[in-house]
Amino acid sequence: MLKFKQIKFCKIVLFSLIAVVMGAARTGFIEANPLVELNVTENRERDVSGVQNDLTQNDLTQIIENIENALSQTKWANAIYYTALLNEKLVQHRTKQLNLFFPQKLGDFVAEPYTNQERGTGLNGESFGVILSKRYINKAGHYIEFMVVNDSGSISEYQLLMKRPQLISELQDATLTQIQSFSAIQKWLLEQKIIEHNVVINQDLMINIFAKGVDNPEVIESVLSYISLEKIESHLKN
Repeated sequence: MLKFKQIKFCKIVLFSLIAVVMGAARTGFIEANPLVELNVTENRERDVSGVQNDLTQNDLTQIIENIENALSQTKWANAIYYTALLNEKLVQHRTKQLNLFFPQKLGDFVAEPYTNQERGTGLNGESFGVILSKRYINKAGHYIEFMVVNDSGSISEYQLLMKRPQLISELQDATLTQIQSFSAIQKWLLEQKIIEHNVVINQDLMINIFAKGVDNPEVIESVLSYISLEKIESHLKN
């Protein structure tokens, strides 16, 4: 049986975790987001599979009640389970809403079915902090993939590199460029027809764009006319 100090410690840990998760629920997920509503209205044919059965206020209320009941009965395993479930539901909800900012079509490229897989298709073969991965493919089998990344440690490294353009120029096939209003590091492997952009939005957000089979960076610029990086940044700040 847990001693009083152990019970008190468990309560502190659980309530701290619940406070973080419930705070996110109240500020970023329960309140209506006008940007998302606008995108849904203007893009009825977007790929939003799974969004129709999205997280509701009743879902949140029920899970929170389960957490409170478990805590009042000192059922710690249940409290931890429902807290983790709440966190999972909120993350899924955020991902589905973020997916709405990406159209079904980008010129000749069509979106693959909705996914949240961390593909890790960048030149370094790694995947870290990816909160959404969205891939588009054309009839020739060429593809463009967008990965929305939330990893402040990695992003800070790119920011430091961008402050020293001379270091970027020393990297093979890399240049400092501008994507919409944001700084980006572009890697273009002409013979392999591979293009990658690491677009730094802010200290907590970066969008990696990886394309295979496209002829030049202008193709990326063309498809980006369908996507507003500023709106994505604004949405994730809420």
